[in-house]
Amino acid sequence: MKEKKTFIGELEVEPAPAAQAPPTPPIPGGMNGMSGINSYGVIPDIPTIPEEEIGGIDQARGVLKRFISFSQGWHYDLVLVWAAQPYLASCLPDECCVNIAFTGGISSGKTKATQIAVSLADGEMLQAGTLSALIRTFDQAKVTGIDELDSNLRRVEDLEGILRAGNKWNATYRICVPKKDKGWEPRDLRVGGPKAFNFRGEVEDGLRSRTYVLELPRQRDSRLIVNNLFKSDNLEAVKKWLKKECTKKKAGWVRHLVEHHMKDDQFIGRLDALPTNLARNVETASIFLMIADILHWPLDDIIKKAVDEQGQWSNYEDVRAALAELYLEAKPGGGDWEVAQGTLLGMLNDRRRLASLKPIDDRKDLPKIKRELGFKEGVNCVKHSKEGGKRFLIFDRDIRKAIGVPDPTNEEVLNGAIGNASAVMSVSVPTMSKAVKTIKDITDHINMKLRWFKDETDNFIARDTAKALQLPEDEDTINTLSGFIAVQRAGASE
Repeated sequence: MKEKKTFIGELEVEPAPAAQAPPTPPIPGGMNGMSGINSYGVIPDIPTIPEEEIGGIDQARGVLKRFISFSQGWHYDLVLVWAAQPYLASCLPDECCVNIAFTGGISSGKTKATQIAVSLADGEMLQAGTLSALIRTFDQAKVTGIDELDSNLRRVEDLEGILRAGNKWNATYRICVPKKDKGWEPRDLRVGGPKAFNFRGEVEDGLRSRTYVLELPRQRDSRLIVNNLFKSDNLEAVKKWLKKECTKKKAGWVRHLVEHHMKDDQFIGRLDALPTNLARNVETASIFLMIADILHWPLDDIIKKAVDEQGQWSNYEDVRAALAELYLEAKPGGGDWEVAQGTLLGMLNDRRRLASLKPIDDRKDLPKIKRELGFKEGVNCVKHSKEGGKRFLIFDRDIRKAIGVPDPTNEEVLNGAIGNASAVMSVSVPTMSKAVKTIKDITDHINMKLRWFKDETDNFIARDTAKALQLPEDEDTINTLSGFIAVQRAGASE
């Protein structure tokens, strides 16, 4: 075909070249810089493990390692043993029910570990919502997962009671529900079955009596992080394998045979060989050991390690008592105590050496202790640039409660705070009672202001305290607070 020419006047114009796609710049690496993507930009299918290829606990453990990172390899076995409980419920006695909990620092994967454990047990995660929604979750699910338990305990009033009551398979929790017409009627809510939860701060000791706690290290494995971004058929395959394994192995087991097996002298001897003196650790171990026997998993050595590790949490009771003694020596009148972390560790270890106890390691033990007691960065664990960046721990009201130190009375606060200068606060109690505030609230607020705004005048902090606590802002109150602040400031500088 003859090409058509274009003219402008007598000038011939060359035709524009056909549009072409810009060349694709080369990408280094031979695989477009990313593993799994070939040079044509096609993402190949990532093969999953078919259910029938998971032939035992070793392969199941290998799959879990792609999604969770534990500090100990045998932690994966404990998760599988825990997740087997609902599939063996028909032959387990009512009391044979154990919870599992995950703890660790920021970015340790606590939420993901909880979700995976609950998924393996065919349970349901407790989602945020109204109390009615939470109640329905407990009522319908055999296994329940709870994210951030420490914050949810403060938000949901009935949650702690439900968890305390739900340590048996057939446990119930009595609630009141509205009638169709008017009024309320009692109802027994089913709350039994294993629970999985995670926490970062302090959890009441009674909730741990039927709970095994796993410590998670901080995550920085890019492959593991990416794996958890996508739903995996591999985890579903592990769940199906575990359910099939339990269904097959529990044949012939009934509750009275399980009871007979656990009361046998040989089984008792295996429990006696465990390295623990605490009954609650033996109780948890006996249930795990029984499940392993039903499944024909030889886990005696692993259960010994688990009990030994669990005992470390109980050993911190000695630390709580020692910290309480140190606090009361430093602040006999109550109030916040701020102390350098290194100084406190030295005092703590001096006492432990005198008691022939193992010293606390600042890298291995101290982070766990701080996390369990509820020390939080930027709140009651701070760094001071004027002190060369040293970290200071603040024994505020939450920490004092965690170590078992009760709040002092108003009289004790006054005596400890101002000593012989009690005349300074002569009008404090009647004046401040108008706002229904205790001396403890006022002391805590003033101490907090002195920490962060210590260069401000006493009058400034006094007026700020009056406004914050809704106290009368008359001259008598401000003068009283200013005198109190002056004594507190002098005491802090000693």
